[in-house]
Amino acid sequence: MAKKRRRPAPPPIKRQLALPVSTSPLRGAILAIADALVDQDIPTPALTNRGFAEKFGSPSHGLDDVALARLLDEYVGRGLLRWRGRADHLLGRPDVIGLTAAGGAAWEAARNPDWDRYVDVTLRETKQDWRLEVRSPSKDAAYSYLSAGEAAALHVLTGRPRWKKMPGAAVLPWRKMSVWVGRVACRIPELAPDPARFAKQFAGWRSARDLRATRERAEAAKAEAARAAKADKADKADKLAKADAGDEGDEG
Repeated sequence: MAKKRRRPAPPPIKRQLALPVSTSPLRGAILAIADALVDQDIPTPALTNRGFAEKFGSPSHGLDDVALARLLDEYVGRGLLRWRGRADHLLGRPDVIGLTAAGGAAWEAARNPDWDRYVDVTLRETKQDWRLEVRSPSKDAAYSYLSAGEAAALHVLTGRPRWKKMPGAAVLPWRKMSVWVGRVACRIPELAPDPARFAKQFAGWRSARDLRATRERAEAAKAEAARAAKADKADKADKLAKADAGDEGDEG
């Protein structure tokens, strides 16, 4: 009786390493565009190479108009961006584009923002003065903006802020959150604003650019503290070595 032939053993399964939780489909040029869209829907001409640099004061994404239009349409098709009006040509009648809720979640996965420190600001002129409105999940972060703005000559408060808690406020085009809303009268000082002083004193963030700058300052401070601790440790070790050498000399 013929023996049954054994089936060859299946090849070993190649196991893939688990991806980190913070992975996001937004990288490179599209992440730079998403950074700009976090807090506002934007007309597409402002997203072109020249418009991007002028509006946001930062290096552009490096795409020409055709490549930009193709990229925007791709991510609209993937459900991460949405059009608010469409024209036949990218540089014709301004279209407006923004993040969807899914696109905002993808941006959050890429940038991991601290929403408790987010501050949204509106400044409008009235017949008598200016009215400043700040919105933030944290009243401390909102107060930080008001005090840093006064110190940096952005505004001078002429009254006391009136606060109101607003649950589910549409602070961002793609995200609702519970926020404190503070409204206060102010005037605009004649002195030139001091952006460096404001950045140093403001304990929150208003845009993706602010978020990156805050983290860079925190990382730089952490690195400086580590260098100082290392230098202090080396100095103590050097003093201890000299003391030991002196004791040995006395014994001799």
